[in-house]
Amino acid sequence: MSDGAGPSADRWAHRRAEPRPFALLWTVFLLGGALLTVLRAGSARGLDIEAARGPARALLVVVGVGIAVVWPLIRLSQQSPERPVRAAMQDLFVALCPVQAVLWPLTLIGRWGWDVTLALSVHATAWAMLAGAIVALGTASASAQARTLWMLVAVALAGGAPALGLAAAQPGRGVDPRWLTPSPITLPFVLTAAPGGLRPAPGPNVWTWAGGVAGLGLVGWGAAALRTGRGAPGLGRA
Repeated sequence: MSDGAGPSADRWAHRRAEPRPFALLWTVFLLGGALLTVLRAGSARGLDIEAARGPARALLVVVGVGIAVVWPLIRLSQQSPERPVRAAMQDLFVALCPVQAVLWPLTLIGRWGWDVTLALSVHATAWAMLAGAIVALGTASASAQARTLWMLVAVALAGGAPALGLAAAQPGRGVDPRWLTPSPITLPFVLTAAPGGLRPAPGPNVWTWAGGVAGLGLVGWGAAALRTGRGAPGLGRA
């Protein structure tokens, strides 16, 4: 549309290339995590099972932090997209594809079994759904205070349970694994643990938590769709 003095500025021009810039940044993040953990350990120790399992867990922690904290932090600090729900959905696919490409080869490195990797994959997907819902809800608002609140929600969901578990831990004892399971950052330590030299195996509560996280994510997506469907202030309709 023109006002007679020339074409009006396109307020969304800087986002026309999305989600390619995010895809590049996300890939660099995951590659950097791999270089600092598994690949670094492999070049130094030859990746035998005992030497590799620790760095493999560290890479899983990087993935968890990336999904639950880094992705929302990036998007909630940017200008809102014209269609927040669609943009967050695009981010969801961009984030999950390389994450799955990272997770499954770790089965061969950590040697913890395909069932463990399947559980890790399901949890990564569930947490990505929840993080994407937070991004959609947060970017549907132009308010800095609202975005800050949604970022605090993301951090609390990712690290709240382990923090409470650490506070409740008895002196000289580790954190109860039940406090570690509800977080994508500490869950890898539960799923890949091998007490007494036994083969790691996911417990039934692992699947329950995955279903709960995915369900919460679906509720968030529904709320975001309703919010943007009504037309959030300053944004286009989803």
